[in-house]
Amino acid sequence: MTTTQGDQVISVDSTMPNVTIVDKNSSTPEGLSKTASSNDVSIGDTVTYTVSFKTSNYYGAGTEAKEIVSYTIEDTLPEFLSNVTVTSIIVDNDGDKTTTNDQKTVTAPFTNKKIVIDWYDEDTSKFLYNNGATVTITYTAVVTDKATIDGEGNTNNVTVTWTTKGSAEPDPNNKIDTKETIFTYAIALKKVNNKGVALPGAVFEFPFYVKSTADATDGAYIYAGTDPGTGLTNRITTPDSGVIVVKGVKTGNYVITEVKAPDGYNKLTDPV
Repeated sequence: MTTTQGDQVISVDSTMPNVTIVDKNSSTPEGLSKTASSNDVSIGDTVTYTVSFKTSNYYGAGTEAKEIVSYTIEDTLPEFLSNVTVTSIIVDNDGDKTTTNDQKTVTAPFTNKKIVIDWYDEDTSKFLYNNGATVTITYTAVVTDKATIDGEGNTNNVTVTWTTKGSAEPDPNNKIDTKETIFTYAIALKKVNNKGVALPGAVFEFPFYVKSTADATDGAYIYAGTDPGTGLTNRITTPDSGVIVVKGVKTGNYVITEVKAPDGYNKLTDPV
């Protein structure tokens, strides 16, 4: 005898040789998780996200349960992420993700921030995967200069909805959702004399490159990686305020060297 909870030995008063019994308790997808390969990033880094959840072949309980015919996975993918690429969609019929014996790679289009996974074959009236199978999706994205610096970080949400038999699309009220947050930071340096007066004209060399032109809004420079390139520089001159700000770096130790002092002053003898 097959039930929604697996093969069970039960007594059924029926002349039908094959019967599916829906458990009296509620059935619903659950256990949605989302993780990032790193939560501490620089602008330009590629982050791998992993989304996983446990499925159910039915939604509801007892005689009210309905077959789930497809799952829709949607990510908000805000502006701080670009070049999003889905690298794998795997359904593990065992549900434990520890063995590869019963894992199936699924091909599904990634359109308008959504992936739809077919779950039921209408022609054969059979489910394509086991009840309780685990779905795992991985995708990569590049952190852009739209990322928020520090504060509450950069969060993107993922939502899983499902379409039941007889419905044309998912019910937005039936869903599970979660989120993941990544952080990036800024370096701030101020050049002053021994009286605390700001000094323009000092040139500092950084151990990475930035966009040569400062942001028109806040005057900050944008981190651009460790490789040289057109429109990039690793030397920045202090403005009238004496302040240099570089946005979009991960946490760490950065050695900054003064390579030219303001007129009338000596260079620092040690790096910062």
